[in-house]
Amino acid sequence: MFQKFSLLSCTVFLFVSCFAQIKNGVEFLKPNDFLAGMDTTVNALVLDVRTPEEFAKNRLNHAVNFNWLGSDFVNKISQIDKSTPVFVYCLSGGRSKAAAEKMAEVGFTKIYALDGGLLKWQAANLPEIKSQLSTEGMSKMDFEKKLISGKTILVDFYAEWCAPCKEMEPFLKELALENPGNLILLRINIDENPALADALNIHAIPYLQIYKEQKVSWEKQGFTDKKSIQLHL
Repeated sequence: MFQKFSLLSCTVFLFVSCFAQIKNGVEFLKPNDFLAGMDTTVNALVLDVRTPEEFAKNRLNHAVNFNWLGSDFVNKISQIDKSTPVFVYCLSGGRSKAAAEKMAEVGFTKIYALDGGLLKWQAANLPEIKSQLSTEGMSKMDFEKKLISGKTILVDFYAEWCAPCKEMEPFLKELALENPGNLILLRINIDENPALADALNIHAIPYLQIYKEQKVSWEKQGFTDKKSIQLHL
């Protein structure tokens, strides 16, 4: 499956090619397999499809940045030889999945996406390059202090680029306004608080948690409508 490997790694990657998840011409690899592929594939392109601001804070080794949300993404990938093996990633996997599927659609034949994105990569304690712009953000201790209020706390883990997060934001704020004496909405941007997300095992977004008496009473990953949340308040 990969182009440059020893006899031992051949056995490993034959196993990966048999059992990795393949959808729409894209092979989704777990973090350790993604790292191995990056390190052993000849002429591989490591493609970070996050925003330039995210890329400036941290990235994988040898990565280049083509912003999936940018208007010039398709133009940029059109300048690459379509036989090039491409290892694509983002923060949580949503943008890289969309970008990888677009690359398959326009003719790329060797596309490997990081399953779960950098959140899963960081959870596996794999190496990344961080700049002085990166920040760990809120500590777990600081977060736990915010739970001491005697009220129900609705925690929204989100990111500015996350489409379902943006869709949920208005009615999450409505819930807080409708329950001013009983409910506090705590919104946490995981791009600015990566250490906290890792400490709480938040490896995908959107992610909601409801705390009562400082304990999680309910949690849900993915888009959730207002009525479903109300049932647990």
